[in-house]
Amino acid sequence: MSRVVRYVVLIFVGLLMLYPLAWMFSASFKPNHEIFTTLGLWPAHATGQVYQRLEDRHRIPFRPLYAEHL
Repeated sequence: MSRVVRYVVLIFVGLLMLYPLAWMFSASFKPNHEIFTTLGLWPAHATGQVYQRLEDRHRIPFRPLYAEHL
């Protein structure tokens, strides 16, 4: 197997393994009714509702934590 083919296969497998993580991250910005109705990664109506609820219910200061790491 040539080196180029090997790298192409490795990149393809790597992207295949990263897709579920990307889907979970994008699903966290989708409303509940949109999660399983569309297969795309980009939400039609992005909301941060899940993170807002976490912040409100558990008093976890997500915004300063995110700003700290950017």
